[in-house]
Amino acid sequence: MRRSIAAVAALAFVAGCSNERPRDITPTLSSTPSAAFVPTADGWTAADRSTFYHLSEGSALFPLAWLYAIEVQETDASGQKTLRPMTERFAKWGLLPDDSGPANPYGLPVGFTTMKLGKIRWAGINCAACHVGEVTYKGAHLRIDGGPNMALPVFDIMADLQGALTETFQGGARAQRFIDHVWTWSKAHPDPDEGLNRPTLEDLRLLRSGLSTAHRFPDLAASVGTTAGYSRIDAFGFARNVLFTDKANQRRIDAPVSTPDIWDMEHTAWLHWGANTNSVIERNLGQALATGVTYDSKTFDSTIDLAAAHTLETLGYKLKKPRWPENVFGPIDRPRAERGRALFNSTCASCHETPLRVTPTGLKVYKLFSPSEVGTDPAVAVNFDQPVTVNGVAQPFPHAALDVLEKIKVAYYQRNKVPAETQATWEARAVRAGNEWTPRLRATLKESADYDDTRVGKVYPAKPLAGAWATAPYLHNGSVPTIYDLLLPRAQRPAKFRVGQREFDPVHLGYQAPSEPASTFEFDVSQPGNSNAGHEYGTAWTGEQRLDVIEYLKSLQPVS
Repeated sequence: MRRSIAAVAALAFVAGCSNERPRDITPTLSSTPSAAFVPTADGWTAADRSTFYHLSEGSALFPLAWLYAIEVQETDASGQKTLRPMTERFAKWGLLPDDSGPANPYGLPVGFTTMKLGKIRWAGINCAACHVGEVTYKGAHLRIDGGPNMALPVFDIMADLQGALTETFQGGARAQRFIDHVWTWSKAHPDPDEGLNRPTLEDLRLLRSGLSTAHRFPDLAASVGTTAGYSRIDAFGFARNVLFTDKANQRRIDAPVSTPDIWDMEHTAWLHWGANTNSVIERNLGQALATGVTYDSKTFDSTIDLAAAHTLETLGYKLKKPRWPENVFGPIDRPRAERGRALFNSTCASCHETPLRVTPTGLKVYKLFSPSEVGTDPAVAVNFDQPVTVNGVAQPFPHAALDVLEKIKVAYYQRNKVPAETQATWEARAVRAGNEWTPRLRATLKESADYDDTRVGKVYPAKPLAGAWATAPYLHNGSVPTIYDLLLPRAQRPAKFRVGQREFDPVHLGYQAPSEPASTFEFDVSQPGNSNAGHEYGTAWTGEQRLDVIEYLKSLQPVS
């Protein structure tokens, strides 16, 4: 099966051979400029930030003009239905606004990118859409670079876009307005030395017919068994259904996990909540495919830009965990934090602050815990190990996925004549040196006897907790809204809570209950993959002792 890279042949009709230079006009639709914010993570210059926010690694989800041209039906509180610009949904999707500039000439939100394929400029997404967060508090906006964003999964966003397109292409006045907006926007934003022809509805339908990857998003959304909501995604569940499309390999997508922070990735030996990946470049390829990079399953040519992916990776390495912003949330109560230190050291530090081992090159192999030992929801670990059948042979999903990723990587190296020393740099072989760090995806539960950190079915890592205040909700599946709730016995934790707003709770460490619940998502711990069980440590503490430990967590300083 050929992926949507094959659509490149259909791209010529929007930009034609005319030499007419359209007059410069203001686009009909525009994105919202960003609010003033305070970056809380150290390590980036303003240029670094702009690059990370908007550098394309090859994602081509949607013609850029379409993003600004399409309308979507909205229903107000009175039940009145109106058509509004799709760009007004950026905030509803959880995307953070950003100002126009050299790295963002079209005023797109954080994490939205553009690239040229054929004569079309495409909108795509990079890692910043999920891994740049923001919290608010009493009118202040704190941008948390490298932290999780309170955003919907890209699959939900694309399903929303595709649904609006289906309605638009039925014809009528809505379709005509769409064509008018595409034409108006294209004339206002011509690429150098390109002529433009006004498209027809049939032209646009033809282009859409080539968007095979984008077309699959509604089908993928239909296979969801547990809705992720905000700041979560079952990335491996979607990956299985995208990479291995035979009906026998398709599974319900029911193990969403929280978007992790990306701090200290350079020295994290095994990545992801399931500690299942030790390779930098294969990990980057996997996330790029999830955000709209496409490939040809026969030649493994792709739209990936591994040089750009490496740039984003190294920018991530520059970030340090955010310190508690006392100027916004208030000063740390030092006597209370000191009382919390003793409680933390007696109960938490031996797991979270002491890795299993550190390699000679500085890789940290974190202590892992089995689902039965820690008691947390096992779904993501169990699902990851389930086999797929490729060419009649059953094999663990991670092994089959790694084979696809490596073929895409090799095809890119060969096509772009990437020197061996550059390959070594991109794959971080100086740090990930030796046979132990040969790139692999491991079936963490089924292969647990093969690795020193996974023996006896260990899978979930206990990572250091500096900066944890900026990563709510908690547990790997986001099933507990605040740190205070996490320190309660499971029976006392909220069975349902709402996510999707950003107002911070500096007392309990998490998000405040939303003032407008209709605009948020209800997290229900009874759904598959959503259990809030487990990690019942410190549950005998009094309320005051829990607050002592929380105060100490605020004071934890990032380690260089």
